[in-house]
Amino acid sequence: EKAIEVYENCFKRAHSDFEDLATDYHRLGELRLRLKEFDRAAELLEQALVLNPGLAEIYCHLGSIQTLQNQNERAVEFFRKGLRIKKDVPCLYSLMGNALMGLNRLDEAEAALEQVINLYPNALFGYLQLAQVLLRKEAWEKADSTLKKASELAPGDYRVRVTVADLRLKMGRPSDAERELREALKLQPNDPVVLNNLGYFLVEQDKSLPEAFKMIDRAVAASPENAAFLDSLGWAHFKLGRLDPAEKYLLESLKLRPNSAAVLEHLGDVYLKQGKEEMARHKWQEALLVSHEPAEAARLRQKLGENKN
Repeated sequence: EKAIEVYENCFKRAHSDFEDLATDYHRLGELRLRLKEFDRAAELLEQALVLNPGLAEIYCHLGSIQTLQNQNERAVEFFRKGLRIKKDVPCLYSLMGNALMGLNRLDEAEAALEQVINLYPNALFGYLQLAQVLLRKEAWEKADSTLKKASELAPGDYRVRVTVADLRLKMGRPSDAERELREALKLQPNDPVVLNNLGYFLVEQDKSLPEAFKMIDRAVAASPENAAFLDSLGWAHFKLGRLDPAEKYLLESLKLRPNSAAVLEHLGDVYLKQGKEEMARHKWQEALLVSHEPAEAARLRQKLGENKN
């Protein structure tokens, strides 16, 4: 009996040591992921799973590695594996929703993000993510009601205002969109997302271009590897007639986000202005292949029709 008790205590200590070691591997993997050392991060995270297969949260990071490398199908597989281990991990649903959006599987994305809200009904990020999917689906009424709930949770939150601005713009209410963005900027005058979104809005509206350029330039200075910000900066240069820097920043953006229809379309527009019609058509055709938005696709078809050889 005494020997059995000693062995059982040893097993308990060993099990605890394995769990601690798994946690250490997990933390190291997270750090490598933040440094964008994807292969090393994956090795460490997989080692953590060997030591403790029940750590479902690790699949959030393994899936994120795939998403960051534009491997959304593979990412979804990892998130589903995690959910088979544990059903109540919000990051698995949240990140899977983002990956499914990237695959244009919007109904599945909506279902995943509704699970985030079911698990954490007071978490703002769930409502904001769900609203983004609903905007893509052009479900304006449901997006509006989702954002009203978000506003009730966090009255005056700048992130809610930014998303409401997107909704108002898509509903054909640009004045309301600008008002929301300017209110967001008052709340967070140095936030790069707010600076970029307001700057890009103004560029698209052909309004206050010098002011818009300064905002976007500040956003890029704060986050120089953000593909969306680089796209905005390239587009601002284009609107100001600076074609060489426009091409430079759009190409930088495209390296980071090679399947962005917006960047491809912008680059095609630059090439057309440079007199490179064949290159312009090629970029618009690429954009059309990856476009998920009906209005965008219609615009691209029109450009291709107007610029036939």
